Amino acid sequence: MAVVRRASHETSVAAFGRPDRRASRLGIVLLAAGLCLLPFADSLGLLALATGLMPLGTAFTFPCVTSMLSRVISSRERGLYMGVQQTFGGLGRVIIPLWAGFSYDHFGKSVPLFTSAILVVGVIALGYGIDDGRKAELRVAS
Repeated sequence: MAVVRRASHETSVAAFGRPDRRASRLGIVLLAAGLCLLPFADSLGLLALATGLMPLGTAFTFPCVTSMLSRVISSRERGLYMGVQQTFGGLGRVIIPLWAGFSYDHFGKSVPLFTSAILVVGVIALGYGIDDGRKAELRVAS
């Protein structure tokens, strides 16, 4: 999976000419689409499509966001903010499965998937507020 993720990211970024902002937005949309389709997967084909979109979306999103973060943050504070990014990722990997298990047991099998899709769609709005870091590069250079 890591090989596919790396290969798809390198190929797509090379094709787009390294627009991390657009690639991360595309990844968020693909991830949200996969999560939204998963509760409705009543056939093997739809299940394959939904489960294929999620890792593809992840492959586009996370490397691009880390790249944008490294360009926007000054070199003195870069480690701190990348650590914060990893901390929130770790918290998400602990809290979301707990919520998913609870909501699956008490509310139904699709609730964890819809909750995840809603969270990812909310991130799309944040993604449109991100610049590409060129202004920060100019500030750091001067």
